[in-house]
Amino acid sequence: MDTASPRTLLRRLRAKDLVVASLLAAGAVQLCLGDGAGPIRRESASQRTAAQAGSGWSMRMVADAAPQPLVDAVAPPGYAPGSTERTVFDAINEARARGNFGLLAQDTRLDAAAARHADYMAKNLGGAISHRQDPRQPGFTGETPLERVRASGYETAMGLEAISSGANAPACLELLNTVYHLGVLMIGATDVGIAVHPGAGCVIEPQLPGTQPRMQARRAGTLGVYPYPGQAGVPSAFMPATESPNPAPDLGDAVVGPPVLVDLNSEAAGGLAASAVVLSRFALTEAASGLSVPARVLGSRSAAAAPGAPIELRVDRKLASAGHVFLLPLATLKPSTTYAVEFAGSADGIAVSRRWEFTTR
Repeated sequence: MDTASPRTLLRRLRAKDLVVASLLAAGAVQLCLGDGAGPIRRESASQRTAAQAGSGWSMRMVADAAPQPLVDAVAPPGYAPGSTERTVFDAINEARARGNFGLLAQDTRLDAAAARHADYMAKNLGGAISHRQDPRQPGFTGETPLERVRASGYETAMGLEAISSGANAPACLELLNTVYHLGVLMIGATDVGIAVHPGAGCVIEPQLPGTQPRMQARRAGTLGVYPYPGQAGVPSAFMPATESPNPAPDLGDAVVGPPVLVDLNSEAAGGLAASAVVLSRFALTEAASGLSVPARVLGSRSAAAAPGAPIELRVDRKLASAGHVFLLPLATLKPSTTYAVEFAGSADGIAVSRRWEFTTR
């Protein structure tokens, strides 16, 4: 566990590219996804184009690629019992199942892509982490995550990758205590590869197969949420400035509460983001006292607050999906305390609402 102060940790991380970590992380974590800029969006067959390289992310999905229902069962993974890979796989799938996102299946080709990139970092980066490889260096398997995944024999239109520099399960799972990284790990992927290297950290590759990928999608009128209902041990703090891109640059080095995700993607929207999201309520309170936690809401350009709704909504074009809406508490949460989340609104005219609770560690 890194015992450095939050601001010391922040200074270390700012020297790296695409780095994100939480206050309680055991090591820095990174994310890279896609080959463009902007959230998931639909396009017709006549609008299909190859995604262009960039510093943001995009998964261009075609309108005639019908979604699939949420996956509720996958084959037992081949990771060794008690291994970090198995612990991370089980924890991510538990979060996805209990949050209504659908399970991920292990794919050994993605494991291989993750392992080769971890080996490359260990050989060439001296403890640093990166999503890029240099073809002049030993162990090169592809410059970008998308190239490396395809080189492993897995055909995909996406290039998702998350990296933790800490080679243990707590460091890997701190990726869930973020905004952009959480959105990626809870997106409608179907497969995943995980590799852990003591000299490079943890590499996670969530993907969808095929050039016209069919994302997992839930029934219309239902939501995906994280933290999931009844979850215990949720971190009480998050430092936005240690995530890059920074989801709250105006807050400087402030330490706030853990992000809360609501995913409105559904079968009604073709498995993709609703084209119109109206928010009536998105609030966090202490369950016992009803004391409200100050917070802001991050949503895509398709999201709007209902007239008179007590919501501070900020448009964030860097969200992994236009169907994702995040509540960002503006204060740290109390330890060992149960909090209630209340969400109400509509997605493409279909009413959605949910109340659930989680408990901090």
